[in-house]
Amino acid sequence: MPARGKSSRTQTRSAKSREKEDNLLAVITDDSNGQEYYVSVVDVFEFRKQEYCVMYHYRPEASSRHEPEIVLMRSYRGADGSRYFCSIRSRKELDLVFELFYQRYSNARE
Repeated sequence: MPARGKSSRTQTRSAKSREKEDNLLAVITDDSNGQEYYVSVVDVFEFRKQEYCVMYHYRPEASSRHEPEIVLMRSYRGADGSRYFCSIRSRKELDLVFELFYQRYSNARE
């Protein structure tokens, strides 16, 4: 499974996302180019006082032939309560966070 951030900074645009932590679908907008991404949230967890969000790019038109692309991003709340996401630029941090997610996912399936 590939693991990577989609943009340097994105903001959720769904009001429901801001109200419900367990919301599974969200629309995030890349601040640098305005492009919107539909994502499905898989997991949110904290590690070393930093919150991380694991999601996959939701493509309603995609056929079953496509492998889902896992996206790992840092997550935080702005002063206004909006949720923001930042790419993980350090390969070491990305590998570590992906391993933590994979362990959490494996343990949940047992």
